[in-house]
Amino acid sequence: MAVWTTVHRWLNELRERGPAGFCAAYPEPFLTLELPLGPAPDEAAARTEDVTASRLRLAADLSAEQLRLATATETLRVLRIRKQEENGFPDRITLGRGRENDVCLPQPSVSKLHAFFDHLDDGRLTLTDAGSRNGTMLNGVRLPREEAATLEPLDRMVFGDVQTAFRPADAFAALLARLTSPATDR
Repeated sequence: MAVWTTVHRWLNELRERGPAGFCAAYPEPFLTLELPLGPAPDEAAARTEDVTASRLRLAADLSAEQLRLATATETLRVLRIRKQEENGFPDRITLGRGRENDVCLPQPSVSKLHAFFDHLDDGRLTLTDAGSRNGTMLNGVRLPREEAATLEPLDRMVFGDVQTAFRPADAFAALLARLTSPATDR
């Protein structure tokens, strides 16, 4: 089962390996998830003001570049799309709330088995809604149940109410490089 990780790990991998080495070491595509800023759901409401005030003080002490990187690394989560173990679907990469899935999104709006990915002969992936309760959206369009859609780089997917982006390894490496490069005004 794959659960999300922070972007810090992947930034370090890119720094150590460089873009080509990163893609060779991690050829699978990635899902990126943007999480809202704020305290974890289980923190007491009284802590919200303290946490927000601390973040504002921190932000005042950072350059614009440092703030951009800090915000992205705090809110961006990453999942690798890959087969983890046998789970009754040996030829598919399953995604859902249940821990037995290859890609686990432990959120109430995500069905136990929500969707799955299949590999095409040309190396691309398809996405299929597995009959989920809250549906799967691809680029703003709800997928019909059990009909495969071929994924393209940077496609936006929503599982229940969890918003993600599909990033092949090279697109994910490019995102990491942008996060660590100086901002440019255009």
